[in-house]
Amino acid sequence: MIQTNKKGFTLLELLIVITILAILTLVVVLFINPVEILKKSRDVQRMSDLSTAKTAIVLYLQDRGSNNLGCTTYCASSVPAAGILDTATGNKIRMSLGATAANEKTSAGTPRYYTATTTADVYLNSGKGWIPYVDFTTFASGAPIEKLPADPTNTGGSGGTEGINSLYYRYACKTNNTFEIDATLESDTYGPIGTDPKSSVDGGNSGMRYEVGTDLNILPSTAPLFANPLT
Repeated sequence: MIQTNKKGFTLLELLIVITILAILTLVVVLFINPVEILKKSRDVQRMSDLSTAKTAIVLYLQDRGSNNLGCTTYCASSVPAAGILDTATGNKIRMSLGATAANEKTSAGTPRYYTATTTADVYLNSGKGWIPYVDFTTFASGAPIEKLPADPTNTGGSGGTEGINSLYYRYACKTNNTFEIDATLESDTYGPIGTDPKSSVDGGNSGMRYEVGTDLNILPSTAPLFANPLT
């Protein structure tokens, strides 16, 4: 008879394998940092969204000479040195957060920051979304943007320094048809204290927010936090 010996792993061998796997996992977390990769990916999306929206608005203004961004109904006639838009009516700043009129948010010491009318309306490209009045569906050759973008996270945050957790887009315009859109970048690469901070080189008035548009001094330099935005 031929006898075969089947030999399994010893406890020591299993412990060695488990230890090696644990070390490799730690290396992946420390050096690859999947959380930072996700943040950076969202930041790239934010910069792309704002670029797309800016281009679409510029095309809208160029489409017909009579086009404007909403005059005094939606735009401020001027921006005071304090960077506060139209304190009388307070409805000049729009955000990519959805809320009803009963849930308009306020920030201490500043005018109201209006959101899109309802959550469903946030993405509308017909002038009823979070960028008001500008109706991209009027283009004879087709809308330059099929729907309005919203921040990948799209939340007002829940505490901390004002503006840091304000992961939503903002829009405002002036009656001379200039406009600004901004966003908070969150990664250690592109964020305000990152290795390649975009908010410090975009030419705007905010070191916290990444800004695009034709006048980068319209929006206040910080964005308010909202504990319970409707998204």
